[in-house]
Amino acid sequence: GKGRPVDFGEFPFRTGECYRLRFTCRNLPEAEPRGQVTEYRFKIWPQTVPEPADWTWVQNQGLPDALRAGGVALVAHYADVSFGDLRVRRLE
Repeated sequence: GKGRPVDFGEFPFRTGECYRLRFTCRNLPEAEPRGQVTEYRFKIWPQTVPEPADWTWVQNQGLPDALRAGGVALVAHYADVSFGDLRVRRLE
């Protein structure tokens, strides 16, 4: 599978407002086929409110689409965006 489109839904961004983003990516060893499924999820919320309990988006991908290792990239596509502090940590 070469890059199938994924629907990330919609989020009501407001120009000039700051947002927080939490993203996780983890292998699901208990999922079938065993050890070949990766879960991706993120949540985004205005900086002025507490972090929501629910994730904005969750997607499980099995091989051949799932990444088994990789990195992080923050990219602004056709937008003037600045990124603040970034923390990357291992999931427990």
